[in-house]
Amino acid sequence: MNQIEYSNDAEERETHLYDYIEVLIRKKWIVITCFAVVVLATGIATYLATPVYEATTSILIEEAQSGGGEALFTELAGLPRNSEIPSQIEIIKSRTIAEEVVRDLKYDTKVFDLSRDLSVDVEGLEVPEDLMDEEIEVEFDDDKGGFTVSVDGEPIGTGVAGTPFRSDTGVSFELKGVSSPAKGASFKLMKVSFYKAVKDLQDRVTVSPVRNTNVVYIKVQESDPARAADIANSIVRHYIKQDISRRSKEATYMIKFVKKQIEPTQKKLENALEALAAHKRRSKVVDLKEGTKNLIGTIGDLEKKKVDLEIKEEQVRYLRDAVQREITDTSTLNLAVLDDPVVQSMISSLAMLENDRKSLLAEYTERHPQVVALSAEINEIKRRINSSIFNILDSLRNEKESLSREIARLRAELKVLPEEEKRLAGLVLNKEVLSNINAFLFQKLNEATITQASTISSIQVVDPAIVPDVPIKPNKKRNILLAVVAGLMSGIGLAFFFDYLDSSIKTPRDVENRLGLPIFGHIPLAPEEKSSRRSNGSVSALVTVESTKSITAESFRSLRTNLQFAVLERRGKVFHFTSAIQGEGKSTITANLGITLALMGSRTLIIDLDLRKPRVHRIFNISKEPGITHLLAGRSDFNEILRASEIEHLYMIPAGIIPPNPSELLSKQELGNFLEKARQEFDYVLIDSPPVLPVTDAQLLGRLADASFIIIKLGETSFHAVEHAIKQLRSVNVNVAGTIINKIKPSAGYGYYHNYYYYYYGDDSPEEKKA
Repeated sequence: MNQIEYSNDAEERETHLYDYIEVLIRKKWIVITCFAVVVLATGIATYLATPVYEATTSILIEEAQSGGGEALFTELAGLPRNSEIPSQIEIIKSRTIAEEVVRDLKYDTKVFDLSRDLSVDVEGLEVPEDLMDEEIEVEFDDDKGGFTVSVDGEPIGTGVAGTPFRSDTGVSFELKGVSSPAKGASFKLMKVSFYKAVKDLQDRVTVSPVRNTNVVYIKVQESDPARAADIANSIVRHYIKQDISRRSKEATYMIKFVKKQIEPTQKKLENALEALAAHKRRSKVVDLKEGTKNLIGTIGDLEKKKVDLEIKEEQVRYLRDAVQREITDTSTLNLAVLDDPVVQSMISSLAMLENDRKSLLAEYTERHPQVVALSAEINEIKRRINSSIFNILDSLRNEKESLSREIARLRAELKVLPEEEKRLAGLVLNKEVLSNINAFLFQKLNEATITQASTISSIQVVDPAIVPDVPIKPNKKRNILLAVVAGLMSGIGLAFFFDYLDSSIKTPRDVENRLGLPIFGHIPLAPEEKSSRRSNGSVSALVTVESTKSITAESFRSLRTNLQFAVLERRGKVFHFTSAIQGEGKSTITANLGITLALMGSRTLIIDLDLRKPRVHRIFNISKEPGITHLLAGRSDFNEILRASEIEHLYMIPAGIIPPNPSELLSKQELGNFLEKARQEFDYVLIDSPPVLPVTDAQLLGRLADASFIIIKLGETSFHAVEHAIKQLRSVNVNVAGTIINKIKPSAGYGYYHNYYYYYYGDDSPEEKKA
């Protein structure tokens, strides 16, 4: 038996762009579906999303300027110059500021789902604990402001706009500024827990500095544009208020201290004046000598100095306590009260070191060597400052004690006066001292009050927030554009992923490169609507008869040409057609190839040796019996089973009755003898056999043929199945001559060669149809 030589020198082929395009064409429905789903879902979500508006305000934070000594100290220490801006940003975002804004704007009261053209102002909403975070619906009963309040669809009371409402359930509020209260108009209320409202507000605020400047942007995102602007401006107001409070903290402390001293002093002064007046009414001595008056004036001045020292001592104590805390800004402290430039410089250096430590902790932990070294330095400078302040306080106490001794000495001089004059001098002295102290305290109170009132913030509003008119979310154009990109990328990704998981043979190149077999024919899928139907409604598989000018018919003619050279030496040619699995179209190919050979004038015999699921008799619409099984069983001879076709030179032998043991029947010598006789009488003998993998029939038949051809369906037949089929056939010395690719879809990405066939051999052109 002749063996067909084929080349197995397929080289590794580089992947080209066309290969990727073929994958996308094969998996186009995955790409299209994924793209459509992503774009559609994004579009729906975008157009149904609640618009979000962003209000922006900008402020300028003026930083306290460090002295030249501090700057030099920073450079010598090898530390970066730090800015207050990060600390101020954290203050702006702090819970304290957020709480003040929530109270100011009543942010814990939510009004939403307002009917069209309805505008309301809700004040004083109070709800019981069990209705916290629950929706309360208000619906107007008429156009005069009457309304009904419901919770979960159950009415809890009625009211009128402009009048306080209170229900038995504990819900109370007042509607003001109602516009267009048409009957049926409604809105919803909700009282959010305070700290939940604070957290929600903080989540809506973004604070960001402008690079290389002290300008900070405060941005607020809200579904209500006016509310967004109100929140941004309220944050700035309360931040400035807190900054002023921080800067005037020492003055406020001194005001409280001085007021605390003034109250008892005034009472003592009132008592002293009353006692002096009473004495003058009942005593003959109503005036003092000039020397006594001078002595009393001196004692009063000393008492005033003593009070001044007490106030100064209190200021120094305030600075001492401030040093114990974390000092980051000395502009809010009155360092002049120390009267010691060295201590003032140390406190300024301490503030700078505290800022440096805060900056390092933003990057490192407490145990980092730089942080540990800086902390040790801070502790040392604090120790030195505390020691110096202790010395200052000790000095002030000594000075007070000295004044007290001098005052005591001068008071002793008054005791030598005559009794009546001494009594008057004591009353006058008490009145003068208290008057001086009271006046001095009021002077200090006025100074502290002026200092407090004159304190200005280091914050300047550059641009206040205005009501935005365009939402920033959703960005429809951007979302759709991103959806298009994401849809394409995900679709392409899924296409390649599923293609990777697909183990089927996808292109003719796969057959040649991986299987190492030549391809004798490419048979396109015949469109069903272009095929002729029989009288019983079934579609005819004989495309070479019914659609002679179709691309499919031309492909069979090309296959015929290729097979004519399969076996060159012998006149009789026995071709065996099989497949790895069922449903590859081997019977259809065998039938149409037989027709093309017969139309060329060659005597062609088609034998249906698929004794398990025969189809040839159905394709040609002939009787199945008697057939080849009758011959092999000795019940019919060659001429009885041979059927002539309507097509000249074409003959068929159907399968006959299906035997219980096909493999044993095909193993008989009578089949070999029969095929030898067929070789003598026919130019071509075409054998249609079962698939290789399910049964062994194909192996038996392949040994009797000159060449075996495996039918492959692109996109469905797996490499593993075909490789296993070839291995089984070659194991019994079957000549596997090549493959035939069947049912190629014109737009499935399996190559473009058939498009040119279709263009030339396809349906008649419009001009031909018109003719």
